Amino acid sequence: TSAAASSRQRQTTPFASPCVLEASLHPRRIIMGQAAANETTTHASSSHSSGRAGFTEEEFRQLCKALQPMRHKAGTSVDLSNFISRFPNHLRPLVQPLFFQLAGNFGEPAAAWPMLIEGLSALIHGGSATWQWLLDAWAAGPETSSNSNEHTSTDVELFLELAASLCFWCAYPGLVPLASSESEASVGTVTDNIHVELDGMLSCLRSCICSSSCALSSPVNNVTAVAKQLDATIPFLPRAVGPTFASVLTGTPTHGFASALESRILGAGLSLLLRGSDAHLWESGAWTPLYRDWCDGRSFNALLKGTLYYDGHALLVTRTTQGEVVGGLSNAWEDGNGKFGGTSECFLFSLSPGFQVLRSNARSGNYVYLNARNKHVARGLGFGGQPGFFRL
Repeated sequence: TSAAASSRQRQTTPFASPCVLEASLHPRRIIMGQAAANETTTHASSSHSSGRAGFTEEEFRQLCKALQPMRHKAGTSVDLSNFISRFPNHLRPLVQPLFFQLAGNFGEPAAAWPMLIEGLSALIHGGSATWQWLLDAWAAGPETSSNSNEHTSTDVELFLELAASLCFWCAYPGLVPLASSESEASVGTVTDNIHVELDGMLSCLRSCICSSSCALSSPVNNVTAVAKQLDATIPFLPRAVGPTFASVLTGTPTHGFASALESRILGAGLSLLLRGSDAHLWESGAWTPLYRDWCDGRSFNALLKGTLYYDGHALLVTRTTQGEVVGGLSNAWEDGNGKFGGTSECFLFSLSPGFQVLRSNARSGNYVYLNARNKHVARGLGFGGQPGFFRL
């Protein structure tokens, strides 16, 4: 799969904008989330029967070496301290609630070995990390009943920020926060604006949840409702967690995503949100520009030169003179000669001032319009609607 991000083309369109970016995605698969699913099916039966819970013999050996399970009269268990110490410093506060979630017993300093490895196997091999699972890790607590799903709006927003922060750092394993220790910073990349990128991503997520809450005229205090909203918008983002656990605990290589983009619009935070919204974007490799108006020229012909007949999924990203950031995903970059193209995989999105993902409606079939040659109909690029009345 491949994808790209692109910019605005003409001032006759709804957004007479300055800055635009295109980025294409090379067809290199990244191991994030369910990349090991096929391998799991081949060895699951034998490894389950041997008590390895789906892990290969080598993975199980590395897991035992990392967690150092201790045998005692009540059974075999793993100490919280041993588990947490395996992770980088900046991840330790974020993975501690997941230890309790995997152990099924909040606040206990040790986890039963059989339950822990079953949970880790589901997380690493089965991609069990979902928004509901992640939010529940923070929603659970000593004062929370097992069937309670109601919290204050402030608490739910905090759960969301912590879960999303975990996904961010797992997706970019080469980055470390500025506050990390010198020893950790020596093996990672510290950038001055990485916290700005993370804050921007969290702000988008808060706006998404708040706008949904306003539309439903209900407060943001229900974890399940928030999880459903996130599943509809960025369902793939939690998949960043499993590969990091696999890398830390079993030594499985993980590549993560490239944090640097040749863009004046998209940074590590916003690009991760877009990746998390679509399967093609999530599984794609590094993004490289197809067209940027600030260096390729602000004209429709310049945009066509970079994108026409591009074979793959591509993102159009636009920033207006008022600062709004909007765009769309298209899988049709051939000239339609006045007719619509694309499939229901195409969608529109907004990143600023609010974050939304607007999926296609299959009833019309008018997904993407690209016409450069037919002078008898509207010439240009549009998403949805009708010629002359496009959604974007």
